[in-house]
This record gives sequence, structure tokens and C-alpha cells, in this order.
Amino acid sequence: MLTKMGKKGSSCIIFSIMLISSFFSISISSEQMIDDYRGFSDSNNSFANFTSAGSSTVAISGEPAHVGDEMIASILVSNVGSNNGVANLIIENLEDGISHSGSPVEISPGSSREVKAPITSQEQGSVSYRWWISSNGSHVNASLSGEFSVEVLPRQTISTYLESYDWSPSEGLVLDASLFLSSGASRPLLLDIFISKDDGPLNHLQEYTIEMDPGRRNLQIFLGNPSADSVFVELSPIEWSPNPTSLNYSTLTVNSPSADPSLLDIECTVSSLEPTSGESVRMKVNLTNNDNFQSPSGKLRIVLSSDQSILAESVIPPINPGVSVSYEMVIQSWPDSEIVQLEIIWSSEESSSSVFLSVQSSVRDDGFALPFDISSALLGALSGIVIVLTGRLVWRATSSRTPSTSESGIRKTRIEREEHSANVQTREIDCPFCEQRLSIPAEHDGNARCPSCSMQFNVAKMGETTSSIDEKPEAIENEIPMSFSTDDILECPGCDQTLRVPIEKRPVQSRCPVCKLEFLAEKG
Repeated sequence: MLTKMGKKGSSCIIFSIMLISSFFSISISSEQMIDDYRGFSDSNNSFANFTSAGSSTVAISGEPAHVGDEMIASILVSNVGSNNGVANLIIENLEDGISHSGSPVEISPGSSREVKAPITSQEQGSVSYRWWISSNGSHVNASLSGEFSVEVLPRQTISTYLESYDWSPSEGLVLDASLFLSSGASRPLLLDIFISKDDGPLNHLQEYTIEMDPGRRNLQIFLGNPSADSVFVELSPIEWSPNPTSLNYSTLTVNSPSADPSLLDIECTVSSLEPTSGESVRMKVNLTNNDNFQSPSGKLRIVLSSDQSILAESVIPPINPGVSVSYEMVIQSWPDSEIVQLEIIWSSEESSSSVFLSVQSSVRDDGFALPFDISSALLGALSGIVIVLTGRLVWRATSSRTPSTSESGIRKTRIEREEHSANVQTREIDCPFCEQRLSIPAEHDGNARCPSCSMQFNVAKMGETTSSIDEKPEAIENEIPMSFSTDDILECPGCDQTLRVPIEKRPVQSRCPVCKLEFLAEKG
């Protein structure tokens, strides 16, 4: 048949086959598309499908919120699909474009879970946000998106102030502190207490955690008996940010009470059983503070009771309560007496404590004995010195007296003196010592005494040249030496020996037991 029809028939047959082949090919492609579509639908049914489980809006916790506070936005999401899926809540600030994302939450088919994200605003006022649920490879219902706004309040202010303190033996140091929190939410605060001594470093003493409600709160803080002269407190927020203008610290200077002198014990022992006069002797002194307060720094002295001379002295630092400290002191030359009476004094600016000690001693034998009582001889010599000094003072006072300008030794009547004064011519001169202007008789020639500075000088006759100020005559001065101090201890003006003269008995005439010089002990 192909041959009979020739080439033209062959072409027809081929065309028909091509059409049939094309139809067959198109039919196959349509069935393949249906299979692909069925496969796609089956795969879609295997994905997670998220929708809201209750309300279609997010819930906000943490309100009312202040600037810097963290709020939590949350929504309940259900998975109506056939596979597990992961949902994540995204929140975007519509004003600054900053996004906040929570932790991804995996939700199994047929279950619901809460998905949440934190929000923190750095601006106060009404702030608007846009939110949506995000999930990779899962279907998310259009209801899981929207917008909301929150009202953000200004930052809260805190302050602290140490108003006063009381330090007593029974309760120790008690601080009265005032704390303040501005209106808004209740806040957790940490109160730290530090102490320092003599401008040294701060030492952390205590800390308190306080749940502070808005308003002012007074607080008493008990610190016991610390070794301190200043207290520093700091109020710190716990996981929130206060207003930068907050004053969250305060400092208070405190004065600790001094230890009771009756509770400061002194014990003293001598290294030798019977010390010999003139030899060096070591003494051990134990100091114990039995009070609840620290003893102040001061001095430890060993004083000879007979003449109050200081035999040894040492500087003592503060001693803490209940502490005992030992010191070794050396008396370079033991006193010359069979029984030596000593007074051991522990003193400071505020208080003092002392004990007396009687020591049996050996007197050095020099090979001969005096045929008279040494104490009587010393008393007689002292009396003689006093008489000689008194006579010398009287003689000097009378010999340096300014000559009288009157011609007669008989005192004139008041009227005669007034008439004589009116007729006497005077002149003015300058005192060469203090430059005080003085009025003297015009014809006076000789010594004159200035009533201002009590100095005596020579006055020449009118017309003669007086001696220059560089040639000042010797002034009449007080012949009794003086020594001044502000406490019980002073130095001899003759030999610089340290002596003890009670300040409440001054002014008093004293005598140095070393150089035997008598002087006047004054305050100052």
C-alpha cells in the first residue's frame, strides 16, 4: 500500500503517525502533571501549620514600665499541621525600626505553646510596635500578626542619706539612714556599707537586699564596734536602671568612744630582783584593754614618784578591745635609793591610767660613809640658795631704781605738787627699746624707765647726744627662769631634763632634781 500510493501516500502515513505520537505524548504529559500535583498536595499536608490558640493579639507583662525596663510580649500558638514546627515571635519598634526576637519554640502537631519575646524601650511616652510569628518551612496563619502600643514612664530616682548615728557601749554603732524611691514600680535594691580609718581604703562591712516600695523609708543599721572614723553607704539597683541624677551614696564621719580608763590594766615586772643604783634595768610592761572600745594612741611613762622625773618613755599605738600587748622599757640609770617608788602611766589626750610599783634596790657602796644626814644637808643647801637668790633680787631692785627728780625727800602736798608740775618744763623722748614717746623733765639727766616695756635706759641732758639704739644698756630682767608647756610634762630651763609638774598647780615654783635649778613652771 505504501508502494502503490507512492511518496505522497507515504507522507500521509507518516503524518498520521506523528499526530498519533503527538497525541500519545500529550496524554502522558497530562497524567504526569496530575501525579505531580497529587505529590505536592501530599507534601503540603506533611508541613506544620500554625494558628492562634486563643486571642489573636499579644499579651504584655511588666507594665507599668519605665525607660530601660524589660517587658515581655507573648501569644499562644497552636500547630494544626501533621509535623513538628518551630515558631518565633518578632517585634519591631515602628519609630526606630529596631526588632526584638524571642527564643524559637518547637510545637508538636495538635499542641499549643506560648511564644514570647522581650521588649526594652529607651524612650518615654507612647511607643508603637508591629509583631508577627516567623517560621521556616511551616505555614503561618495571617491572624498571627498585628500591632500594639505601650506607655513607657520616665526612669525612677533613688537616693540615700546618712542622717545621724549613736555609739553606745550596749548597742555599739547605730546608723540612721534615709532611703528614697520615686513613684512607679517597687524595686529590688542592694545596700552596701563600708568603713574606713584615718583616710585609709574602704573596707566592705555589710550588705542588705531591700525590696523598696515608692516613697521614703527610714532604716536603722547596727554595725557593732568597728575600728572606723567614717562610714560610707551605697544603694545599687538590682537588674534595672535608675535615673542618672540619682544620689545613691552617702558618707558620715563618726567618733568612737574612748576606752574607760578603769578598764585599762597595767602590769609591770622588773628584770632584776634587786636592781643596783646607777645600772641599766629592763622592765616589762603588759597593757590590756578590757573595754569594748579601742584605746587611743598615747604614751607609756615610768616616773620616779619622789621627784616626778621621767625615767623611761615609749609611744603606744591604739589597742583593740580584749587585746593585751607587752612592751620592754629600759631605765638607763636606776635611782639611788633602797626602796624605789615608781609610777607607770598609760596616758592619751582623752584619758590616762596608772599603777604604782615599789622596788627593793641595792645602794652602791662607794667605800666611805658621810658623817651627816644627806637629806638634811641638801635641805640646808637649798635654803641657803633661796636666801642668796632672794637677797640678790632685792639688791638688784634697789640698786637699779630710777633716781627721783625731786630735790626733797619729804613728800609734798597735792597742791604743792600741782603747782610744781605746772612750773616744771618737760621734753619728749623716744624709748630706744619700744619707741614709746615719753615725757620727762627738761633738765633731767640720768636713768629713766619706760612704763610700756619696763626697760631702763640713760637720758642725757638737753642738747647732749644720747646713746644709739645699738648701745642699749642692760635691762633689768627677771632673774627667775621660767618653763612653759601645755601638759604635765615640761623641760628644765637649765639642763633640759624632762620633769612632770601637774598643770593644775601652775604657776608654781619648781626645782630640778638634776641641776638643782629653781624655776617658775607656767602654762603655755
